[in-house]
Amino acid sequence: MITSLGLGNFKSFRDNVDVALRPINLVYGENSAGKSSLVQAMLLLKQSWRANRSATDEELLEFRGAFIDLGGYGATVTDHDYVNNELRIAFSIDRARRTPNRMMPFATGESSYQFIFGTVDGSRKPHIKEVMLRLSSEFAARFEYTTKGGTSGLFLADAESARTVVNMWLGSEESIHFSPNAPSGRRRRDQREVSPEDISWAQGWLRKTPCTLLGLLPVWSPHELREGRPGRPVGGSLDSPKRLLLQEFVFSWQFWMSNLFNIVAGEFAAVKYVGPLRRAPQRLIVETSEASRELGPRGEQALRVLAAEPALLTRLNASLERLEIPYILEIAELASESDTVDIGDISVLSLLDRRNGTKVTLGDVGVGVSQVLPVLMQLLLLRNSPILIEQPELHLHPRLQSRLADVLVESATRYGNTLLIETHSEHLLVRLQRRIRGRELRAKDLQVLYVGNENGDSKIQRITLGSKGEMIGGWPGGFFDERLEDLLGDE
Repeated sequence: MITSLGLGNFKSFRDNVDVALRPINLVYGENSAGKSSLVQAMLLLKQSWRANRSATDEELLEFRGAFIDLGGYGATVTDHDYVNNELRIAFSIDRARRTPNRMMPFATGESSYQFIFGTVDGSRKPHIKEVMLRLSSEFAARFEYTTKGGTSGLFLADAESARTVVNMWLGSEESIHFSPNAPSGRRRRDQREVSPEDISWAQGWLRKTPCTLLGLLPVWSPHELREGRPGRPVGGSLDSPKRLLLQEFVFSWQFWMSNLFNIVAGEFAAVKYVGPLRRAPQRLIVETSEASRELGPRGEQALRVLAAEPALLTRLNASLERLEIPYILEIAELASESDTVDIGDISVLSLLDRRNGTKVTLGDVGVGVSQVLPVLMQLLLLRNSPILIEQPELHLHPRLQSRLADVLVESATRYGNTLLIETHSEHLLVRLQRRIRGRELRAKDLQVLYVGNENGDSKIQRITLGSKGEMIGGWPGGFFDERLEDLLGDE
């Protein structure tokens, strides 16, 4: 599960900011204050973190994709100053529930990742300037873009990082093992001894050898090293203990980073997004051969998902009843009765009016129903996933907004989802505060963030809630105070 997100020089967020995510996270703020940036950063990582590929500088971040279009690096970095400003993006992942893997000493627990991007020689394309990996409480390594020996690239930043990566490997199941018969301080594998001097030599070699990238993760690639050949990264005799040590480390590191890359890619693949403007599901849809569980950022695949998920349709109708939306969703399958034309498989979405038994389509009812359906579907369909939603209250009257908050509670507490919601709705928050008082939601599971803007720079302030859901300190800048001013104000 993704547990935190960090930004720096990202759009209007000039200063570094890190947000630890809770099960329900509500983000408030004035228009154009920068509150959508958290969602945008998460979507940027989702569409950039591609599995099983090597990234070039032009492919490090995919600013234009199916989920978000940020224009490019120059349009995303603060003040559009891609020459002087460096973009920071960071996140943490908790893998506590993942089964331990003896071949990966950091396969469980929380890990954190920080990437800093900048330009080189005035280019508008971002280079990766720094990578910080903290894969366990014992392991942390930093890589930085610099020039060594006339070569520019991503190098281990310091001697401590080099010692850390080698020592971690030496302590893993697949490394060279201690031998009870070897002298103190020496290690053996297949009767070959490796001295502390050999280990020190390997650490020095790693520090002066540039890395290539697996996505955004640094690796030493044997076949790309000038001094070596495939399978023999530094050339020379395979009988040399220090060369054997280095060769085994390089291949082990590649194996670790490949597995780690797939773990992170899987976490971001699980991120689902519902945008601020949803499209009404189509009245008719021609089915494909594969059932889709992807709703789409505008809910454009809602009917396809419903047709493939009968259990979801049942849960969705129960939620509509809870919200007092007087319709029952039904999916009908049509087939051609013609002997000459086969129209294939077609699904039709209809609504049965509970009040009078009339069947209608989404085009016949208020727009609020079509706008809330993708939100409800995403909240009810997923399990243990991050869900990003912008403006879930769109076109809903206050009572429905309040009752939508109960679906948020169910999605977070019953289904284990992490919700990051950008909203202007006071009714959502008031209902969630009520659920804390009723002990249906723990105070620590709700986070309220306020994004303000000071002289063009966005700042995030966490609103403190008490154990009974009460707000301590009030809203910054009088947010939501207009109602009181209108009631009591004097022109």
